[in-house]
Amino acid sequence: MWSRAGSSADATDNFRKLKAGFIEGYQVVHSADASELDIYSAPGLPYVGQPFPGTDFVLAKTGQIQKVGPILSVVIINYEGEVAPLTSGGNQPNASPIGNTPLVDWSNVISSEEIDVDRNGIPLCNVAGDLVKGLKKMIPDQVVTIERNFLTWNTYLQSRYMDAVNSDTFLGWPPGTGKVMELSANNVISQTNGYWKAKLKVQFRIPYRTTTERAWWLRYVNEGFNEWYGEVQGPPTQDGIYPPKRIRIVDENKQPVTRPVLLDANGKKLKDSVLNAVWIERQIYDSLPLNALGFI
Repeated sequence: MWSRAGSSADATDNFRKLKAGFIEGYQVVHSADASELDIYSAPGLPYVGQPFPGTDFVLAKTGQIQKVGPILSVVIINYEGEVAPLTSGGNQPNASPIGNTPLVDWSNVISSEEIDVDRNGIPLCNVAGDLVKGLKKMIPDQVVTIERNFLTWNTYLQSRYMDAVNSDTFLGWPPGTGKVMELSANNVISQTNGYWKAKLKVQFRIPYRTTTERAWWLRYVNEGFNEWYGEVQGPPTQDGIYPPKRIRIVDENKQPVTRPVLLDANGKKLKDSVLNAVWIERQIYDSLPLNALGFI
């Protein structure tokens, strides 16, 4: 039969989480030769993993036997788990950690990225007008880490979002500026009767020489060893245009160039200044709504 009770609570993560503990004691009458396993198996005792009344995930975790006499023992059952802390205007904790508020932390990360212009937008070239490559700049990106509990978890969506940037405005950052760097989840208790502690990490980048939706696109100079030249005889396209001929670029001595040459937007050798260099942008990540994940 039930004998005693007690409880404890511990606020963690700057009072954003609440761990609860409950203690119950049960008197068990048994035969003099009963083993401890027999005592733990007595009818009416809570079983391992059984929720404390009124909670969802505060579960029976440990037990202790205190012998009172040859045929009487007291079994102490300890419950442990997480509940949601008091909400504004509430008078008691939420029984389920699924209703817990998300943990949001901001930080920054410094990366070294290759650049092609200086602070004033002037191309990085030498006094002869040649582009200088390999020059890098320390770029600070803002990083948000969000932790939240979920009742279920979808690993397919997890994989999709790991290769995506935000298609919506997320935490004030416009579409295209936030790249998902981490999306993970740890199962608590079990996959069928438990819940998931999930973490989302997003790195935000100010666009460099482009628009916000292309902040994470590849950007490289339009150059090469070949160019499109004139028109050639052959079957025209559906628009009636004869395809151009792709030829090797030669220098002033009519020798094939040994270094990449800047090209214009039409794929021909750029005859103007390096200031008119053409840059190509290519999308490499998917674009998905981050708010749909439900972390905020």
